[in-house]
Amino acid sequence: MSGRWRVWTRNFASLSQHRFNTMMMYKENKTEEFIQAKFGNEHSKWIRKRARGLDRLHREGTRRAEWIKAGVQEKRRMEEAAKKGRRDEMDRQLDATELVLDVTKVDMLKAGDVIFQINKHRSIGEDDLIPPKTPVWNLHAGPRKDLLKQVISRHLNRHSMDSSAMD
Repeated sequence: MSGRWRVWTRNFASLSQHRFNTMMMYKENKTEEFIQAKFGNEHSKWIRKRARGLDRLHREGTRRAEWIKAGVQEKRRMEEAAKKGRRDEMDRQLDATELVLDVTKVDMLKAGDVIFQINKHRSIGEDDLIPPKTPVWNLHAGPRKDLLKQVISRHLNRHSMDSSAMD
């Protein structure tokens, strides 16, 4: 039966399992022959009335709506999990990043490393002049490196003041 279901769903993409089962039962039970032999006008009226009543319940539409809603929710859960995975990976990379505190080495860094350095300083939280992530990504390599040099200079100045105050 499952092979038949696959063929029918390939040919009729919007076919529901309920409708398919009804059609197969109709065929297998020889319902047409039974109706021709046994049914009169009263039976036909009763069946049509019953079918209209069942149609008014919108069972199939409700089932499809729930199915679609469940699919959307599952898609959202998967997207959230993927987003969390990307965030966790970024956090791991950020934790593994060692701060470069030598301004002369900044020019040798690749663009991605410059961004990691800026993000590392942002995560430390001691420099509130660092812009949000999006503007940093929009900067070209030169301005990114200039920003990192400024951040390193402020970091070094702040820590040299702290150490001289302790002396």
